[in-house]
Amino acid sequence: MVTVALLLTLTSAPNRVTTLPASRWRDDLVVLRRGLTELHPGLNRYLSPLEFDAAWRELESSFDRPRSRAEGFVSLSRFLAKIQCGHTYPNFFNQPKEVQSELFEGRNRLPFTFRWLGERMVVRTSLAPEADLPRGTEIVAVDGRPAGQILRSLMEVARADGGNDNKRRDYLAVTGGDRFEAFDIYYPLLFPVRESGFELKVRAPGARTTRLVRVQPIDLARRRAAQTGLVPPKADAPMWTDREIAPDVTLLSMPSWSLYNSKWNWRGYLDSVFDRLAENPRATLVLDLRGNEGGNSVGRHILARLTTGPLPGSSFDQVVRYRTAPADLRPYLSTWDRSFYDWGTAAKDDRPGRFRLRRGFDEDAAPINPQGPRFTGRVFALMGATNSSATFAFLDAAKSMRLATLVGQTSGGNRRGINGGAFFFMTLPNSKIEVDIPLIGYFAPGSQPDAGVEPDIAIKPTIEAIARGEDQELEAVLQRLGKRPILAR
Repeated sequence: MVTVALLLTLTSAPNRVTTLPASRWRDDLVVLRRGLTELHPGLNRYLSPLEFDAAWRELESSFDRPRSRAEGFVSLSRFLAKIQCGHTYPNFFNQPKEVQSELFEGRNRLPFTFRWLGERMVVRTSLAPEADLPRGTEIVAVDGRPAGQILRSLMEVARADGGNDNKRRDYLAVTGGDRFEAFDIYYPLLFPVRESGFELKVRAPGARTTRLVRVQPIDLARRRAAQTGLVPPKADAPMWTDREIAPDVTLLSMPSWSLYNSKWNWRGYLDSVFDRLAENPRATLVLDLRGNEGGNSVGRHILARLTTGPLPGSSFDQVVRYRTAPADLRPYLSTWDRSFYDWGTAAKDDRPGRFRLRRGFDEDAAPINPQGPRFTGRVFALMGATNSSATFAFLDAAKSMRLATLVGQTSGGNRRGINGGAFFFMTLPNSKIEVDIPLIGYFAPGSQPDAGVEPDIAIKPTIEAIARGEDQELEAVLQRLGKRPILAR
């Protein structure tokens, strides 16, 4: 039996490896199962009760002997990914510092950013001065493992809604735009990183042959030093920018709608942009939502400036699994709004284990009323697989109401509905691993495809365009408008 004192010693030592006996992991699993089965509204949206039980037995069998925290993190991630909910996972940002320090801060990251084109790993920015890896270089293999094989292994732990594998691939890219990125964390947990560095088989842009190069791994600090697009350190700092990119064409770049901790007056900023645009009858607005997973309901504010009459709120049924959170689970739960522990009269009986939230409880269900001078010009939204929460909802509404032309790739999220809106952050008692549990299930009326929102103008990214630094989506918009194309930012 590992004592508390020993665990404290293990978790405070440098380069530590925290290992728990099977009995402690089983205690954690008891808490997790109750949390999922009693709180998660979309647990059986894609996974039947029988399939859930089979997946659970497989999870339990992985803890039949002592396991390290790293091994447990991977096993939990693999199991939670089977629920096919993009908001149910061990959230990197919500882990306690001891877990982040042990699992996320090693010198074990690939020294470049990249995106996936199908199963092809394509470099965007190199941080390896010892190797020639220009933009557009294809990484054919890492330490002898083909890139496609690596991707398929990582897809098993990647979060997404339903069968939206485009979202999973996008989630496993390294953009350099966030503090923690899934590939950086899961790759070294699944594949050992050699002290001698990474051996890469690469193909230069336009080349037919491959060559081998060796590069040194980087750590979190080096990755962050090269990052752009992170949330500004000041709580009141602007998070979006707007600029004229062609005559009468304004690009509004919105890399995130996560404004929960921001004191910036984003509503006032949006109003000033739309007020200015509304004065120009020739104006066109291009919303750049690429890389924006969601956050606040910013989309409602935008739609309110594009419509002449009230727009219906979300048509999705809003469902919760409980009315009052079980008292014995509360020690493991935290959240930002204590009303989530007891929905009270907002939750109406539907059937056993299911309550409907009263219409209007959630802001997204309320009608959207026109606000301020209406912008009557053309609106384009640049989109991609990252858009899977609030941005997915905006794209879905904008397309169905014909208020914007969507340009890019299929979104994340799922037209059958997603889970989110409110969350409990469950910290398992022994491993201290945190798991996000969404509390509101949004269920689409009628029959909907198991897919994201399709663009009106589909853009297929190419290695050649990446190598040339082209912004394919933005150039497509400018060509549609008859404007001179520009290079990527």
